[in-house]
Amino acid sequence: MAQDHHDDHDHGPGGHVHGPVEREPVDGAFVPRPAGGLRTTDVDGELLLLDPRTDRLHLLDPVASVIWSVLDGEVTVEELVGDLADAFEIPATTVRADLDALVRSLEDAALLDGAEPPAHQLVGAARSQDATAGSDEAEGLWRPDYLANPPAP
Repeated sequence: MAQDHHDDHDHGPGGHVHGPVEREPVDGAFVPRPAGGLRTTDVDGELLLLDPRTDRLHLLDPVASVIWSVLDGEVTVEELVGDLADAFEIPATTVRADLDALVRSLEDAALLDGAEPPAHQLVGAARSQDATAGSDEAEGLWRPDYLANPPAP
């Protein structure tokens, strides 16, 4: 679904993988909402999300893109499970497992409202609220750091 590099494995000392980390299921009453400020564009049925806080791109496959489009801050995870199971004619248990994985992935990538990226991932003006005063970013225009501040020749 979401194609961003991270995994659910426990990396012990020395980075050795010890197997999947068990995570609690997403609360069925949870109402997912996209984080503010994300830029989105459709690329052949897949959504490309740009998080200007981190300069990271996230690609959602067609199914995740459909789900993303209905995350309006009003529908609960349980309601989504029922709607998606009916729409795709697949068992609700399958939908629930896949939706849990997608929601966790979106949370881990800080793409949902209330989830903040780790400070070490923040770039430019996102590191300091004062840094945007008077800049293009304060007016809603965004460009990568390498275009806004190109290196000297």
